[in-house]
Amino acid sequence: MAGIFVTVLNMSIAASIAIVMVIFLRLLLKKMPAIFSCFLWLAVFARLLIPFSLEADWGLIPSARVS
Repeated sequence: MAGIFVTVLNMSIAASIAIVMVIFLRLLLKKMPAIFSCFLWLAVFARLLIPFSLEADWGLIPSARVS
């Protein structure tokens, strides 16, 4: 049960970071057509729905695992 909680918590943190990034990008891209904003929010929506993520050796969110 604790593993599921940690997984959901990590997904929520990643989605929160994505939401903040979209809000920041929308402020920078005010002059762009609205379709770009829709695509940005679509990426956040997909992050909230898809229960897995691709992992790499590098990234913006540090991993808790020690290699």
